[in-house]
Amino acid sequence: MPLARGLCRFFRMRKSTYGVMGVKELISGCMVVRNVVKLGYPVRAAVLSLLPICREFIILADPTSEDETMELVGSIDASRVTVLESEWDLSNRTGGTEIARQTNLAIEQCTSEWIFSLQADEGVHEKDHGRILDAVRNAPDSVTSFVFTRVTFWGNLHTIRPDATYPVNRLFRRGTHVAEGDAMGMKLLSGTRRELPEVWLYHYARVGDPMQVSVRARNLDRFYLSDEKLAAMGPVRPHDFGALQDVEYFGGSH
Repeated sequence: MPLARGLCRFFRMRKSTYGVMGVKELISGCMVVRNVVKLGYPVRAAVLSLLPICREFIILADPTSEDETMELVGSIDASRVTVLESEWDLSNRTGGTEIARQTNLAIEQCTSEWIFSLQADEGVHEKDHGRILDAVRNAPDSVTSFVFTRVTFWGNLHTIRPDATYPVNRLFRRGTHVAEGDAMGMKLLSGTRRELPEVWLYHYARVGDPMQVSVRARNLDRFYLSDEKLAAMGPVRPHDFGALQDVEYFGGSH
């Protein structure tokens, strides 16, 4: 089963009472996308995994994508999803900073008190929606971001790679953080962070067909390496997921 279709099955969007409580008005979601169709990123599932607790969701899409990215994000049928266009600078090969630049452009379009920056290969489980909403609702003024645990699934939806699991801060008050580096994390400008390690950010870039996984990785390399260094890496080969002793079994749901 293709990754995107499989995750849409796992991330079923259910009716939520959070809106009735008035809490979801606190959060804007945002995401940047380019070539997500040919790379097999589960964009629809990712957006729908977070949307129930968002007042709005901003998708900043590159109109020069070489596939049906614009059509895909435009087909996400939700009144709270806004698709905007921003062309990526493919000449920027410095440390993945083009991803951060685009992410900051998306952040600037968000209007809620809190912003959740979600990437196209990630998802939030509905069991954590309540924890997230309670966190932002009860946060003192001094707390400007929350740090979650980003868990990388390895090869399939039931295997985790522990050494690729680490804390990330993706939920923050507007005006207090900016994306830096390759936008994996946010730079703190003011306030303090609070850790919520029990909230998982599910990461799926290394799930699926081994060749497509390698194609995704090589695509990211182009935002870090020169054409000469990319050529020196040789042809793309199917990804090697390694020995099973390097991973842990995951028996939970998605």
